[in-house]
Amino acid sequence: MNPAKWLISLAILAVGIIGFQYYQQYSLLLRVVGMLAVFGATLAIVATTAQGQQALVFIKAARVEARKVVWPGKQEVVQSTLIVMVMVFIAVLFLWLVDSILLFIMTKVTG
Repeated sequence: MNPAKWLISLAILAVGIIGFQYYQQYSLLLRVVGMLAVFGATLAIVATTAQGQQALVFIKAARVEARKVVWPGKQEVVQSTLIVMVMVFIAVLFLWLVDSILLFIMTKVTG
């Protein structure tokens, strides 16, 4: 772990945030572009730390795994959505029935 790099990156980020607020008279677009540059510089510094390297390895592995995903087709999505909607409707009917029965019982008990 390299604390100096972390402190430098935090300092750069803090200066960027303070600058974003300080220069409010300038265009929002310019301030956002400046903040993106500051954020990019911060990420570049953090990427050189041990934790940053581990994060980059993790991100690359996640991208490889995401490419392996087989996405469902339109018909499968529609069928799954309909099944979910029907099951939700059945659950709503069941809960309404239970609620009605309990309400009836409670009104009989309490008078």
